[in-house]
Amino acid sequence: MKRLGLLLACCLMTTSAYAKAPMTYSIQTPGPHQALKDHALYEVKVTCSRGQSLTSNDNILDAIADFILHHNESANQYIVIGNDLAVPDPSDAKKIKLPEKAISILPVFSIKDTSVVSNFGACSRSIYVQGTQKIYLIPTVSWSSQYTPGPGLTALYQASKLISPLWSIFNPAAIPAAIASKITNAQATEDPIKSILTTMNKDANYGETVRLRTGRYIITTKYSKITLDVSPLPSIVMAASDDLRRDFRAALDSAPQKIATTGFETTCGQIATVLTGAGFSEKEDIPYALTYLSANALNTKEDMIKCLGKPYAARAARLSGPVLWQWINETKRFSETEANTVWPPNSVEPPLQPAFSTIEDTIDALVRSLSRVTKNRDADGKALPQYVNELKATMAPTIAVVDKTSEALFDGLPPQDASALGDTMLKRSYARFGCYAEVTDKFGTNTDGARVLFVMFKVAKDAPSPVTLDKASGVRVLFGTGGLVSQLVVTDRQQAIRAALDANTWNCNGLAVTKPPAS
Repeated sequence: MKRLGLLLACCLMTTSAYAKAPMTYSIQTPGPHQALKDHALYEVKVTCSRGQSLTSNDNILDAIADFILHHNESANQYIVIGNDLAVPDPSDAKKIKLPEKAISILPVFSIKDTSVVSNFGACSRSIYVQGTQKIYLIPTVSWSSQYTPGPGLTALYQASKLISPLWSIFNPAAIPAAIASKITNAQATEDPIKSILTTMNKDANYGETVRLRTGRYIITTKYSKITLDVSPLPSIVMAASDDLRRDFRAALDSAPQKIATTGFETTCGQIATVLTGAGFSEKEDIPYALTYLSANALNTKEDMIKCLGKPYAARAARLSGPVLWQWINETKRFSETEANTVWPPNSVEPPLQPAFSTIEDTIDALVRSLSRVTKNRDADGKALPQYVNELKATMAPTIAVVDKTSEALFDGLPPQDASALGDTMLKRSYARFGCYAEVTDKFGTNTDGARVLFVMFKVAKDAPSPVTLDKASGVRVLFGTGGLVSQLVVTDRQQAIRAALDANTWNCNGLAVTKPPAS
């Protein structure tokens, strides 16, 4: 498809008297083109070359003649790529105002009086974007009094070279500032770009906005030919270009904040989530980034492996030395065997559990029903049916009871239905239940992911208060399908039991517990 751009201006008067674009351009968009996918990265490869009127010295002189009477202004061409559209200039609908922000600004050339300053070499480069946000191309021609050959134009060209090809993919709007500051210093690039655009908007700019998709775009003027090829980028780390990995490391190095040495697992997880959302490869890019960042922030290989987590540590270890490990201090390089030692490959992640607020009523009913089932028995010692039915309503038809205590009183039990569970508790002399509490960090390690723990006591059903702490055992509760209890895990871990008692001021449904003096 070919579209004629802006009309050729007769250039024998100043722009204030004859406000037309300095040159025509056309945009060709040979297909096919496909929409950019969400959470995916793309390369925009820009190739800049001279047009027909700038192919020899004679033609350059001819071109200069077109603009020789514009003594105070230069005719400039730019390529602007960003997430926002250009808008009509309120003072002249034929002109445009560039957006306040952009991903990249590529100056192509500038012609003023007898000077031609080209930027074709530096203009040819690759820019990397993410498909999560819309990407726009704004081909722009301008009468400029701000950026004319001399110090101002030189500064613009130099600034454009300093814009990292990768910076925009680290700076999506969705990245929280607290996380973005640990990944890169996007602000250091964003602010200069805003300043350049503000200055450019003081000039007379002409152009249009084109939505970028995959495929080729060709912008042609009498003096230049610009080709943009947009294609998917499966992985930054595994790209053929060493320059791309160098830019990746430079972006990571520029982060103004390091990962803290305490509580780093949460931060590392947030970084991984952010990079996944931006479109980075989970197989190579995210393991690379986390390894590089953690090596510069954390003290030991073990902490680095914990930062990466199970899925990423082994993947990082598999990356080759030239790709990653030559950039990591030798004392912090880890092998796949070491990664699998910290994160055993066959280990099972804790099952997902409902929030405490969702299960609190069920836990309250479970503890109450267990108390009723063990306390209330008929003449034959069997639990009364109404209380068995109450207990049934809180649990799956049968549940597993897992013993994690030194006494092993509950070890090897078959699956328990409601009636059997009550009998099992009585046979082991547990007849009082209470003090359920939400599991927090105060309870210690939480390898099974339980959200709640209650306390049961090895005392008679009518035991007087107070009782001693050695009579107490903790029970971690796991839920399954339908929000019903599926597993009870009996524990004698004192930290967890004390935490539950603290949450209930050491009084469990009327049974007081003597709190030992602080050691």
